[in-house]
Amino acid sequence: MRILAQVSAPTRAALRSDPWLNGFDWHFREDGLASYDLLIVEEGDIPAHRQGPVWMFGGGLSGFDCGEGVEHFPAPVDMAMLSDRLLALMWTRGQLLPACLARLPLMLENGALSMATRPSAAMPRENGHFHLRVAPLQTHGGDMALRVDLPDQTVLALCDAIGHGEEAGLDCVLFALQLAEMLPCMGFGPHFLRALDRAVGRCLERGRFVAAGFLCVDWRSGRVRIFNAGMPDTLMVLPGRPVERFASEAPPFGLGMIPESVSFRSSALQPCSHWVMSSDGVDDAALGQEVLRAGEDCLCGVAGAAGSAIPVIRTPLAEDDASHILFAISRR
Repeated sequence: MRILAQVSAPTRAALRSDPWLNGFDWHFREDGLASYDLLIVEEGDIPAHRQGPVWMFGGGLSGFDCGEGVEHFPAPVDMAMLSDRLLALMWTRGQLLPACLARLPLMLENGALSMATRPSAAMPRENGHFHLRVAPLQTHGGDMALRVDLPDQTVLALCDAIGHGEEAGLDCVLFALQLAEMLPCMGFGPHFLRALDRAVGRCLERGRFVAAGFLCVDWRSGRVRIFNAGMPDTLMVLPGRPVERFASEAPPFGLGMIPESVSFRSSALQPCSHWVMSSDGVDDAALGQEVLRAGEDCLCGVAGAAGSAIPVIRTPLAEDDASHILFAISRR
């Protein structure tokens, strides 16, 4: 990746001394440079005829309109934050794919930034079936569905960055990178959620955020914990019973507003139940009805056929990314 950096001498030295960052094709003068993929500005004005996205650092408070394709960060350049953003940008552009994040091997499902860890041998797959689907509005989307297998637990996360397109896709990948780094070490709990909120806030432009819903399935205790930060209601569908809804209980991530005292709602893993998480581009009511229509036999089938057959159901007239996670508990 070729980067034009209008930065101070100390920042140049820091870039050159970092083993990861030094691997990029850095240019510090525009003279004779025919093209570049990214412009980083710490000093001076943004060129009128710029190429590609612009990341602008320093200059006091953000919040003013810098123009399309320009992201402004009021703090000076931070090497760790810059490393994460460059990794995420290359990922969204298909220039690299992290094969391992925080020692977790990954595989893509359904394309478009939907990913899940490879199944853990300790996970009782005969009892649970997972289906992750992502349907971006444009080439790049701001939704991501993840599954992380921990000892005796499976964590499902559906996140939705504000907006859509490449900028939202970049924010979503940054969220995933922070989650994958922290979750295996910290485990799923209040401390992890608050740390994730702070880490995401450091990586995103001021005022941007990522809504996310979590299901933490504890196979040992037979219970699921639910946390919803700015997403549509999480649904629990059980044949013959009213749909149970779990509404948002906290602001999205990146705003520094996840409360100190996070209280999780929880429910027993009931046979033949189906959990549904969706982004705001999905008609969740229609999706819930589709799950019910799938029928108890399919819903609880050994192969989890019902979930794999249910497509993303977009909200009528909505111009947004649409994604869902379906998690079915088989008959035991």
